[in-house]
Amino acid sequence: MKPSIEHIYRRRIHFSETDAAGVAHFTALASLVEEAEHDFFFAKGVAPFAADSGWPRVAFSVQYEAPCFFGEEVAVSLTDFSVAKSSVSYSFRAEKEKAGETVTVFRGAMTICHVRRNPEAGAGAFSPEPISDVVRGALFGLRGCSQI
Repeated sequence: MKPSIEHIYRRRIHFSETDAAGVAHFTALASLVEEAEHDFFFAKGVAPFAADSGWPRVAFSVQYEAPCFFGEEVAVSLTDFSVAKSSVSYSFRAEKEKAGETVTVFRGAMTICHVRRNPEAGAGAFSPEPISDVVRGALFGLRGCSQI
């Protein structure tokens, strides 16, 4: 199912996220996507992690298109959500304003999987778990497995 949702997360690039030239490091920009995802979960009233469950990343692709510098505000948009039995995929795009123009900094896609700790498999072992109807409803307005 592809719910029609867009979530936008904004924040400035911190000095600690830049190199000696003041350019944001690619790993810092990738972390912005995870921050945007957590912001989306919290905005919908869903905790992204619990003691016995979580949403690890299982696929990530990104294309960098323009540099981003210390102090610049970046808007990360999460769109094109696709919900499966135990996973969620989405597209993301980060943009900034420069000289009155909107510039794309990077774009890509992410897939996360809902997992639960599996004590029988040993310490730190997780197994995929179907996304509950409650979480589907809170995040995407979906009800029931027939909407997958």
